[in-house]
Amino acid sequence: MAATTSFAQTENPSGLYKLYKLSYDNGQPDHIPEFEQYKLCTDVAPFTIMIETDTKKRYAYAIRTDEPHPYTYTGNTPVGEDGRGTQIFDSDKDKFSLKWYNTVRPGRESIFPMNTFITEHYDRKNINEKLVRSLEMFAMKHKPAKHRFDGCWKMIGNIGTLNGKEVIISGFLQLYKIYSEDAVNIYSGSTVNYWPLEVKSDKLIIEGVNKCNIEWRDKDTFVLSFDRGDGKIAKELWIRSGLPKHVQNIFGTNIPINGVDVVGSFGDMTE
Repeated sequence: MAATTSFAQTENPSGLYKLYKLSYDNGQPDHIPEFEQYKLCTDVAPFTIMIETDTKKRYAYAIRTDEPHPYTYTGNTPVGEDGRGTQIFDSDKDKFSLKWYNTVRPGRESIFPMNTFITEHYDRKNINEKLVRSLEMFAMKHKPAKHRFDGCWKMIGNIGTLNGKEVIISGFLQLYKIYSEDAVNIYSGSTVNYWPLEVKSDKLIIEGVNKCNIEWRDKDTFVLSFDRGDGKIAKELWIRSGLPKHVQNIFGTNIPINGVDVVGSFGDMTE
């Protein structure tokens, strides 16, 4: 995903860019966005990142795929049979422009007018360092931590009790965490929380504002307990594991994926 060194303005976008201006083919004035939006251009696909929260203890963003293939330079000319396909132009190592025809994103007409071309202008200026560090953690390019939480983990489920015995209930969301020396990425498929991390000991850590007690089951499995805010204690079982394969393909990692094998009571009757 490294940017090339050529100064030609016909390059394919690569890496992280920030939206700084929108312009319009309908003649209305340019708009400087009050929201914080980025494009992550990879060899697999392009992604839009929208910052949702940015405080000292909580930083969160939504991430979604734009198209099933990488952005490629087209020039500022019609694309597709109807001429309304995505255009990529004015592209070099530091910037690019993206033009699209809006028929799908209703909202404030001053920002996203319907049935007209909108051009998004991106560059590499004023990119939030928290986002850079979070993405580096997905690529496992952060500095290795000295504590035993370092690396990537998958949540197996919540721990409860039934008739006085421990049971594990699988969650509806697939949750993953990546720990660095002083931060944690919490990934749930479309949302990422990047929080500061304090490792007090092997048995006590602070993630953002959450004080978490740790019970190690073995070197690659632990139970994390925290007060969820209503006086009730949530308990989560975590196992050392890589991120889902499609995420690893995006960021160029190859970490073994672990989990719990559960055999269903009945087979597939259609086979």
